Amino acid sequence: MRDSSRSEKQIGMKVEECILFSGGAGGAEAEFGADAERLGLEEVNFSFEGHNHVRERGLRILND
Repeated sequence: MRDSSRSEKQIGMKVEECILFSGGAGGAEAEFGADAERLGLEEVNFSFEGHNHVRERGLRILND
């Protein structure tokens, strides 16, 4: 189990200062997104029409 207060001291950042930028795809990106959600981090997932994304949280569909 992680000690979030210890991690915060080590890196000098607060959860509310962090944003996960991702493509929302399956595999590692989905796991990072699940961790971000669990920790309360903001999450932005960039995708485009026709792309198979797994994460819906913070989804931004890009246009031309």
